[in-house]
Amino acid sequence: MVTRGNGARGALPGNGTLHGHIAARLAPMGVDVSGGPTSCWPWTRPVHRSGYVRFTVEGRPVSAGRFVWMLSHGVEPRGGRVWRTCQTRPRCLNPSHLCDGPRRPWLLGRKALANLRRLRGAGMDLHVLGRRYRMTAAAIEHVVRMGRP
Repeated sequence: MVTRGNGARGALPGNGTLHGHIAARLAPMGVDVSGGPTSCWPWTRPVHRSGYVRFTVEGRPVSAGRFVWMLSHGVEPRGGRVWRTCQTRPRCLNPSHLCDGPRRPWLLGRKALANLRRLRGAGMDLHVLGRRYRMTAAAIEHVVRMGRP
């Protein structure tokens, strides 16, 4: 169950999960969500001249990544930035491929990246690593799991 802004309660559309709800909202807008919750969800329509996907929401232009972040987390991204952790950037809008914060994981140097993986492999907590590298826990987990930024 979810409480809507007006206080009404009800089940999420889609497959009953937040991911399913977001997929149901994005598919009619031109996002290919057919690969499922772990694959990239590429934007299939023309992009802004910057190369990024932009929407107009309530008369204001907004980046699609920021829109999806707010839809999935309900809060502004830390540092006002949303980064993609996948190789389909800047067109991927899968919320599990987005991270927030002031630092993109792929900007880490090779030595720092190897050190991050070593520390995580030794059992260091994701949040401790996040503070040290100024990255979200999700971004660190992605870098460690995928073997590359």
